[in-house]
Amino acid sequence: MKKYLILFSMTIVTIVSIILYGTYFKHSIINTDVFSVELSDAENIIVCSGKVQYANKEDIYTNVYAIPDKIFVKVGDTVHKGDIVMNINKAILQEPLLPLNSNIPNSDSINNIQEVYNSLINSNINSYDISHPKYTLTGETISIKSPSDGIIVSINIKDRELIDPKKPAITLANTNNLNVNLNVNESQASEISIGQDVYITGVGFKHSEYRGVVREISNEAEQILTPTGTESTILVKVGVLNSGKDIKPGFTAKCKIITSKDKDKLIIPYEVVRSDEKGNEFVYKYLNGLAEKVYIKTEKEYPQGISIEQGIECGEVIISNPDLVYNKCRVIPIIK
Repeated sequence: MKKYLILFSMTIVTIVSIILYGTYFKHSIINTDVFSVELSDAENIIVCSGKVQYANKEDIYTNVYAIPDKIFVKVGDTVHKGDIVMNINKAILQEPLLPLNSNIPNSDSINNIQEVYNSLINSNINSYDISHPKYTLTGETISIKSPSDGIIVSINIKDRELIDPKKPAITLANTNNLNVNLNVNESQASEISIGQDVYITGVGFKHSEYRGVVREISNEAEQILTPTGTESTILVKVGVLNSGKDIKPGFTAKCKIITSKDKDKLIIPYEVVRSDEKGNEFVYKYLNGLAEKVYIKTEKEYPQGISIEQGIECGEVIISNPDLVYNKCRVIPIIK
């Protein structure tokens, strides 16, 4: 009987020891996220914010003096090429119009003919005073058609007022052709060139990311006010490619301009890098079930991470959360 009690007791001790050891062993192994380092292309970018604008606007002229008969559109309407936007009644002026703000001498004698001529030449002959014109309607009705597809962005004529043929009566814009206008600091302008790719995001279209391209770069800098004073900037126009209905003129947009790409770089996230008391940088590799502390030499910083010059080879596995581990500790890798 005593023999069986001893064997039973030893069995119980053995089972408890196995359980306790298993619990200790389990808690001594750290679960940690890991990733494999691979060669990739790294992008150098410049980030700027600006306003979405129509890239192309087109003015519609009447080409004759006229009075509006009926306007068929309003601001915000979509029109197609060939749609009638308004009817006008052609008018004939009963006396010539004089330039605005002109000081034309009286031509009541042949002696000041040259003076009158010089005054006319020196005046702004594209801006005429039509505030109180004298005209006669011919009875001819002319239909003015849209020259292209677009959206009406402004109507510059009023009912029963004489239309100046030299000024746009209606302005339309192509809704599928948008720009983001950026004011780029002069310190970054030299890195931007026509044709560079751009990523476009914004709070007004937060569920979409559009691709763009640098279309125009101004040849002249301008001064703008900032919270810290004034700065010299260059106007850069980024064309939005394949724009959708959620991106609209007037919205604020953030543009990431890709200024260059570096090929075949070993890139790791900034958060996996640590440094010791001497400033030497290191990471933890996963190797044979252990966390191995390895010193590295970094090369260049990018928006997506930092490139490695020494210490890591392509295909090696790096621990993502280094604050949870220490050198030579046992780890269970979780690959993401």
